[in-house]
Amino acid sequence: MKLYLRILSYLGPHAAVFSAAVVATFIFAALDASAFVLLIPFVETLFSGRVTGGGAVGGAAGAVGPQTVGADPDLMTRLLDATVY
Repeated sequence: MKLYLRILSYLGPHAAVFSAAVVATFIFAALDASAFVLLIPFVETLFSGRVTGGGAVGGAAGAVGPQTVGADPDLMTRLLDATVY
């Protein structure tokens, strides 16, 4: 037991760095999880085939509300509609 206490005593000067690393790890984990949560609406829009709002591709320029796109647009059109318009 004395051996382990002696080994742990060498960690004393590095306690501040170790504590900062643990805090930074938890912050990273929280931000990493939130990035996936923020991506959910974009992925749902991308694969649902619905456009929210008007625009040149989705329908009339003055249209309001979600619209169903007619002839299954390609992936890039759906991505642009979800992020730009």
